[in-house]
Amino acid sequence: MAKTADQKRSNAYNRATVKKQLEETIGSADIIYEVEGTEFLIPHPFFWSKDLKTQIEALEDDDEEGIAQAILGDQWDAFVAAGGEAEEIGQLLVVLQLDTKDSLASGRPTRR
Repeated sequence: MAKTADQKRSNAYNRATVKKQLEETIGSADIIYEVEGTEFLIPHPFFWSKDLKTQIEALEDDDEEGIAQAILGDQWDAFVAAGGEAEEIGQLLVVLQLDTKDSLASGRPTRR
């Protein structure tokens, strides 16, 4: 059965609207991760750039330091200087995954 014009419109999405709604649901396109009083801005995995995804895909799954360096970019040295460890970024990603799953299921912004 063919869809009517009204049905087609009800299933139409605008790129900017989708991104905005996703940001509102998960809280932000960026995460602030604090280590010993120093804040680091990390992109939420839903908003990783194509370049970042490519960098991470090129690494071994157990290369925690390489993955953390790719995610933190030019913040890596400051992160280490503040006492941060690569494993923390992996742990952060797990927490984000769980929190995002809960947020999307309930429709509420994520807890921080």
